[in-house]
Amino acid sequence: MRCEKCNNESMVNTSVFRLSGCLVTLGFILLIPAAITLAFTILLTVLGVYATGTAASEMTNKLVMETEEELQELRVPQHVIADFKDDHSISEKTLNTLSSDQRRQVEITMDTYNAVAAGAAIGTGGIAIFGGGFVVALFVLSIPALIIGFLLILRKKVCKCPNCGYFFERA
Repeated sequence: MRCEKCNNESMVNTSVFRLSGCLVTLGFILLIPAAITLAFTILLTVLGVYATGTAASEMTNKLVMETEEELQELRVPQHVIADFKDDHSISEKTLNTLSSDQRRQVEITMDTYNAVAAGAAIGTGGIAIFGGGFVVALFVLSIPALIIGFLLILRKKVCKCPNCGYFFERA
């Protein structure tokens, strides 16, 4: 193929950026932080799910142990503590075996356990919702920046003269 400007015989197949150097630079400036933000968002999602599950599990285990200790301090029979260990509640049948004073103290302990467990669940859920909203916001902001960055750095295939720099698009 012959160059139209300098009549050089050797045209080279290559690719060049579609847009000017300033726009290509802007494309890379958008693309790199958007890609890092997207990777950070994925990392936050994985860590958030793991941390929320771990925190809820640790909180539940700690609460069960504290309630068991409180039941032992009340000097209730071992079958009441065993009933609590089974399913984290005490059946009505088991409560009926206690004296009225012990029953009232056990009911107060169980009400406290249930309230703290509900509070922990609500707190963990609230933190998860807040963290999830933050991750979604980062994701929503980074995707358009990523797309625009890729569009600004697109290349086109050309035939270029190594002698004078003249080029034309090839199919």
